[in-house]
Amino acid sequence: RTLLPTARRDERYRMTTVVDTPFAPDTTRRIRVLHIVPLPPPQGGMATFAVGMLGSVLGDAFDLIPLRADRVNKLKHRGIVRKVLNLVNLMLLSWAMLWRIVWYRPKIVHIQSNSGGGFLANAHLAFQARLLGRKVLMSIHGGGFRDFYDRAGRLNRHHIRTGLRVPHRIICATPRMWDTLSQIGVPEERLALIGNGINPAERTRTEVTPDGEPLRVLFLNRVTVPKGVCELIDAAVRLHEAFPQMRVRIAGFPSDDQPALEAHMNECGAGEYVHFVGGIETDAKEQEYLDADIYALPSHVEDLPYGMLEAMGYGLPCVVSDVGGLSTLTEQGASGLLVPPQDVDALVEALGRL
Repeated sequence: RTLLPTARRDERYRMTTVVDTPFAPDTTRRIRVLHIVPLPPPQGGMATFAVGMLGSVLGDAFDLIPLRADRVNKLKHRGIVRKVLNLVNLMLLSWAMLWRIVWYRPKIVHIQSNSGGGFLANAHLAFQARLLGRKVLMSIHGGGFRDFYDRAGRLNRHHIRTGLRVPHRIICATPRMWDTLSQIGVPEERLALIGNGINPAERTRTEVTPDGEPLRVLFLNRVTVPKGVCELIDAAVRLHEAFPQMRVRIAGFPSDDQPALEAHMNECGAGEYVHFVGGIETDAKEQEYLDADIYALPSHVEDLPYGMLEAMGYGLPCVVSDVGGLSTLTEQGASGLLVPPQDVDALVEALGRL
């Protein structure tokens, strides 16, 4: 297999990111597209992508039909209950997709997926849609797909490669994901490189915080250990003496990791200047961005996170890990600072510099 040369591929990525291509709606017969998507609540990266896509100018050219991917609220459960609900959800979702294909007759089925067991379930849905004669798109999100494939056994790797051959096209948000899927064996002609998009912010952060006022560092993402929350707390502890006015706000929907992260914060004695905000919706999220001075995402694994895209849209400098597609967006020293993942020393230096 011959991979697209890096320079040419990156140029294609920049073009698809910045060029606004107008649509030419056909008012006589609009193509129907069935979107199998996670929808809020809760608000996560894939849900943000889905809401933005469904409310975009795509609706001027196509009839967009959303189908909620979570039919049984399985995300609230863990362990064996979660595994059982995953199977129940797949069966219910398969029937819901079948009913909509028969009733609405969409030409295209667009499936949002991440890695793990969710990808295998979505590959099953894609196979069903192809059996019914639909064109199938799959957007793959999250930076963990390479690790998901490498950790899989021989049989599961075969299932993953088979699942990747089912969609007619797979949409990658970053060159890193393109490389991952190419190396696994997806032909270049089946890959499309399209960066995630956001609506432009109506207001941006333009004023510098006066000396003596609280200096706010914002983390806004899923509150988990792999997102680097523990490293951010450790960095805040080490910076507190030099910058006592610094406040770290950790916003995002909680996970099973949050009790342990809060316990770590309390053990470090950082409760006075590190605050867990919890899940926030649109208006509160906008205010968090407007009040912040720095956005921090020291994640271990990422692809193209919406938290960072939104922070940049609000004019915030970003301190982020050099993983996934983050380096594609960040011009070192201009729009933000890149640090190695899980490196507290580098995180302290970058935050201290800003």
